[in-house]
Amino acid sequence: RLDPPRPLDRENWCHIGISMFMEGEPHSRIIGEVEEALRSAQLQGANAWSRFHKENQSADERGNVRWRTLFERAFTPEHLHIFKQDCFLCAPNSEPKLLHSELLVRIEESNHQFLKASRFSSAIETVGFEAVLDKVMLSKIFDYSRTLSEPQPLSINLYVKPFANREYTKWFR
Repeated sequence: RLDPPRPLDRENWCHIGISMFMEGEPHSRIIGEVEEALRSAQLQGANAWSRFHKENQSADERGNVRWRTLFERAFTPEHLHIFKQDCFLCAPNSEPKLLHSELLVRIEESNHQFLKASRFSSAIETVGFEAVLDKVMLSKIFDYSRTLSEPQPLSINLYVKPFANREYTKWFR
């Protein structure tokens, strides 16, 4: 338990406001929501926190049929995109050392915007397309790795569930 600096009241000095947001939302709206949540926490008193309750305004909310349709169209080499993110080991008093590059998958929507895996991962599991995504992604990564001039350590994220299928495991090997 933290002791607040004097003259703050020990039982009423910390208030936290929280808001959930999506990429692309205006900065001013997010700040306004956080400030409203903070005011609500302050009104509660006694070291409280509050979350801004936002109406679900996402145009990205889809049902299983819409997700399945998007996945069937997107899981082609031209609509599936691989992004590379370098991962470093940062030790005190030394230069950062490259450990590996993580390859992240994103799918292209019809409006030429990219959806991160965090936005569609639960839908992939719901409609049962884990193996489909992994196969297309691995095929694209293998093509990419052939273009590298020298070997590089790469990391990829795969779903575990498809490995329960013997045929998938054979394909993977």
